[in-house]
Amino acid sequence: MPNNYWLRIYSITGIFVMLALGLNVVAGFAGLLDLSYVAFFGIGGYTYAFLSSNHFNIHLSFLLVLPLSAIITMGFGFALGQPVCD
Repeated sequence: MPNNYWLRIYSITGIFVMLALGLNVVAGFAGLLDLSYVAFFGIGGYTYAFLSSNHFNIHLSFLLVLPLSAIITMGFGFALGQPVCD
């Protein structure tokens, strides 16, 4: 990449393309209206940002924060989906 601007543009575009493809599978092919899809994306993003920023003196490595934020988001998903299964 010639500079960080284009790297950031391509990265953000790739993230939102993956989010749109996942929403297309859930809402388009399966016919389900799943409004919490974006909420879990936000929970994962905020968890990642919280654990990898220097704002609260917590700066963990990428390889540790990425699976950890996915596990925390999965925990929120299980906690919010548990009442439906009962």
